[in-house]
Amino acid sequence: MQEGIRKEKTVSINEINGVLGMKLHPLYDFIPCEVYISSPIIIDNNVWGTLNFTSLEVRNEPFTLEHIAFNEKQADRIASAIVAAELN
Repeated sequence: MQEGIRKEKTVSINEINGVLGMKLHPLYDFIPCEVYISSPIIIDNNVWGTLNFTSLEVRNEPFTLEHIAFNEKQADRIASAIVAAELN
């Protein structure tokens, strides 16, 4: 589930079972999540980590652009907070 880091953009999946190979991910054995949205936290043009949310239940509606924008904005806020903390 490092897809967001590799792509350096938000990744959203409404049903992991429907995505080829995702059920084979080692994390799926421990947390059999079905829904995933992840946005990279970027600091100095490098991916520092990701902000992601998961659910064990399949999501009937796809994530909207608003959901994605919200997650990205929160990831940006985290990046800003980290930079501010490092300056202090």
